[in-house]
Formats: sequence, C-alpha cells, structure tokens
Amino acid sequence: MANTTNNIQMNISDKTRYTINGNKEKYIELNTGDVGIIARMGEVIPTINGLVDKYENLIGNTDDEQDFMAFSKAFSDIDKELRDVTNLLFDYDVCSVCASGGSMLDMCNGEYRFTEIITTLISMYQDTISAEAKKLISKMKKHTDKYTTQDHQKKKG
Repeated sequence: MANTTNNIQMNISDKTRYTINGNKEKYIELNTGDVGIIARMGEVIPTINGLVDKYENLIGNTDDEQDFMAFSKAFSDIDKELRDVTNLLFDYDVCSVCASGGSMLDMCNGEYRFTEIITTLISMYQDTISAEAKKLISKMKKHTDKYTTQDHQKKKG
C-alpha cells in the first residue's frame, strides 16, 4: 500500500517578508502576530541586561597592559550571545541581516545596535498583536452579548 500525503489548508498567518532600508537583497521574515514573543521577551531581557553589564565592565576595566587576546575573546563572546538572544527573541536570524556588517554593540542613533534592532522590530509586533486583540474582542463580544444584555439578566432574575 502506497503512503499518501494529504494537505490540510489552515488559515494561519505565515511569516511576512520585510526588506531592510528598501534593499530587496536584505530582508527578514517575521510573524508579527506571534504572541509567543511575550514569553521569549521575559526570557531574554535578563540575559541582555547581564551581557550589557558584562560589556560595560569589560570596557571600564581596560588598561594598556591588558591582554588584548583576552579582551578580544570576551568582546566576541558578548557579541555572539547578543546575536543569539536577539535571534531567539524573534524566532528568526535577524542579526545576519540587520547587523551583518558590524557588532551588536555598535552605536546607532545613540543606542547600541541591538537596542535599535529590537526596538524597531518589537513595535511591529505591538501594532499587529494589538490589532489582532481588538478583532478577537469584537468577535468574542458578538458571542457573549446575548449573555450580558439587560434582557438576559432580567430573565435570570
């Protein structure tokens, strides 16, 4: 007997492609309706804060006699971890595209590059999730109105 594969069509949002600065060669694909980002945010924020502290301590404790190789390794490790947690947050390798030419610790508009990336992308999620929540509330209201109207309350009482 041959194995047959059947298709199930679901109306589930897929990832949307976003170009970076209008460059069609540089794009990321995100599901900005993914509410799982809220849980992931709770996981990664303490890690990010710890990495920033580690970096600032590293920079603050440098001197001319410091072993450059140890400094370079520590810096590289922090940058890699920032990339990993940022990619985890968005469930996509955003760093290869958004920070391909530099460090996550580069300064951009007075902020670290990772801060600029996260802030820009999170706002897209907030907009989508908020709009979807409004739709859900509207749909739920249609189903629950019959139980919350005054007529229904009078019949119960």
